[in-house]
Order: sequence, then structure tokens, then C-alpha cells
Amino acid sequence: MDVRLGSVNLVSYLLQNAKKYASIVLLASGSSAALLMSFVRNLAIAGMMSLENYGAAATILICVSFAEMFSNLGWHQLIVQNRDGDQTRFQSCLHGLTILRGLLTALFLLVFGTQIAVILGVPELVGAFQLLALAPLMKGFEHLDIHRLTRHNKFWSLAAFKTIPIACALLAVWPLMHVFDDYRIMLYSILVQYAAGLAVSHLLARRAYRVIFDWQISRQALSFGWPLLINNLLLFLVMQGDRVVVSRTLGLEELALFSMGLTLVMAPSSILSQSIASFFLPRLAALRSAPDRFTAMAHTTIQASLIASAALVAGAYLIGRPLVPVLLSADYAALGSLLVLLALGQALRGLTSGCATIALSQGRTVEPMVASIVRVLGLPVVWIAASRGASIAELLWIMIAWELLSFLVALAMVYTGLVRVRRGGLD
Repeated sequence: MDVRLGSVNLVSYLLQNAKKYASIVLLASGSSAALLMSFVRNLAIAGMMSLENYGAAATILICVSFAEMFSNLGWHQLIVQNRDGDQTRFQSCLHGLTILRGLLTALFLLVFGTQIAVILGVPELVGAFQLLALAPLMKGFEHLDIHRLTRHNKFWSLAAFKTIPIACALLAVWPLMHVFDDYRIMLYSILVQYAAGLAVSHLLARRAYRVIFDWQISRQALSFGWPLLINNLLLFLVMQGDRVVVSRTLGLEELALFSMGLTLVMAPSSILSQSIASFFLPRLAALRSAPDRFTAMAHTTIQASLIASAALVAGAYLIGRPLVPVLLSADYAALGSLLVLLALGQALRGLTSGCATIALSQGRTVEPMVASIVRVLGLPVVWIAASRGASIAELLWIMIAWELLSFLVALAMVYTGLVRVRRGGLD
């Protein structure tokens, strides 16, 4: 990989590497298409059944989302970041660990399916949650080569992996609706998505699929992954915690506004953050032995995150606010004034994600976890303010303040790491 930065300037970098930069457009397009198809799938299913049945279908989405987050140890990022990630033995060991992770997650759903169903208030869906164990099981056998290829600026496979499975899931909805008329449409659509993901990962791989177990590599992978697992749990707590506070203190109407606003701003925010992470992680990892160039690329990553975050807030103000009364009913009229605040919170989270990308490229997985802990500490403050009669706008400002603090902590850790890089390089 040939990356030469004469200055810490995002614009000059883009001009020097215009062809390479086209790959981030490809990634963003793939993520956008996947999110759009997922939205259309969910909208189509909602239109086919009663509100009660779609509520049951929504619990299946929550369950699979939790299982995905619970088992995410960042090994698809490790294969990009680690200097040995291109080696067949390293990749084969990660395959073995991924299978083990999938088996454990599937076993968790089988054993605790009853408890999960009771917690979510749908005890009649125990069988569905247990059948859903097939999803992490299939994911455990995915080929990691599609992620390894990004080390060499080959993003087509990753873009296809993002879009083809959800396209299959969307297409499966129509035949499924002729067989079922309830939550099972969502259940089997999700299973189709995971089956397609398994198939696509192997079809697009350049290497043969091998599985080994190596204790030294396993230790590296677990050391890299456990802080990310905790970070995922903390992020889940933040996202659900904010909703719980709004629901318990302000009522369901305010919760509806809050949740719908998050839905509108989180989609573009996720696209931008994931695209920046996928684009810059291999470039940062490739500069491990060049401290000056690594520092320049880290600054460029932060600049890219800053521009993306500014674009998100501007888009919410210029496009989102006028579209609210067009897309939604009059019940959501108050959302227009809240949308920019929600976007500002997500923009700050996007900046924190940019810092996390730099930290991950150095194998420093504890730093994103620390930033998330800071954000979690804001939940009691939000709860106290809500209990004392704060409006939803006031609560959003408090959330923004804690997102800003979380970003500043992440930024401080990044620059501390960069000082060490310039002094002694990376291991």
C-alpha cells in the first residue's frame, strides 16, 4: 500500500489519492443500499400484519441485534489491523475462534430462550427465539477473507457482503407472506439473510477455508476482543438506557418522538461512521512502522470524521426538518425542532468513532471502552433531570454534553497514543 502524505490535510490527501478514495464511496453506497433494503423489508412486513404481530416481529429484531452485539469481538477488524492478519495461519485460527463464538451464542439462545421471551413480554415466542439460534451458528462459519481483502484496498467483496444478504432477505418476504401471516415472516427472513451471508462470504473469498486452533493467536484475539465486547454492551446500555429514561419519566408519546428521531439520524450516521472506519483502518494499520506518516493519517481520519459529522448536522437542519411533516403524520410535528439536537448527539458519537478507528489500528481496544464508560456515567444525570421535570429538549442537551465529554476523553487518549508513536513507533 503506497500512502504518502506531505501534510496533515484531508483535501490534499483526497486529491493525491482520488482513485483510492472512490472506494469509500463504494463502501458508503453498499451500506446505504443495505440500510435502505432493511428499512423496506421491515416496512413491508409491518404492512402485512397486525400491529400486535409486528410488535412480536420487532422483539425478534431486538433479540438478534442483542445476540450480534453480545458476540462481537472485533475479529473482522483484527484481521485488518494485525500485522500477521494476511497470514493463512492467523486467518485460519480466527475461523476456529469464530466458529466457537457462534456455537456459544447459539447455545445461549437455546438455553435462555425462555427467559429472553419472558423479559420481552412474549412468552409464546420461546420456540422462535430458540430457532433464531441458527443465525449466530451460521455466522460462525462465515469466511473472513472478505475482511482481509480490505488490507489491499479491495472493497468490492465487502460491499457485496453488505448488500446481497439483505437483498435476499427482502426478496424472501413475498413468498413467505403466502405461507405465514405473523412474526414468522420476520423470523425466516432473518434466517435467509444469515444463510445468504454465509454463502456470499465463501463465494467471494480468495483463499480456501481452513480452521485451526493456535493458543498464541487465540490469546491475541481474545485480548483484542474483550474490551470491544464490553464496549458493545455499554453502547447497548446507552441506547436503551436513554429510551428507558424517556419512557419512564416523559411517557410513550415523547418516547415515540425520541425513537423516531433516532431512527432518522442513526441511519446516515451509521453509514458515515462505518465507511470511514472501513476505509481508514487498513491504511492506518499499514503505517505501523512509519510514525510520522501514521500520525498524519490519524489526523486525516479525524478530519474526515469531523466533515462527516458536520454534514450530518447540516443535513438534519436543511433536509431532515423540512421532510418531517412530509414523511410523518401530524403527531410527529414536534420532531422537527428536536431533529438537529439528535443529529448533534450522533455527530459527536461519530467523532468518537473516528478516534476508536485510530485506537483499533494500534490494537488499543480499551480506549473505545473507556469512552463508552464516560457516556454511560451520564445516564443517572439524565434520569435525575427527567425526574425533576426537564423537557425532552433539555434532556437532549444533557446527552449532548456527555457525548462531547466522551469524545474529548477519546481524543485525549488518541493524542497520548500518537505521542508514544512518534517517540518509539508501534510494536
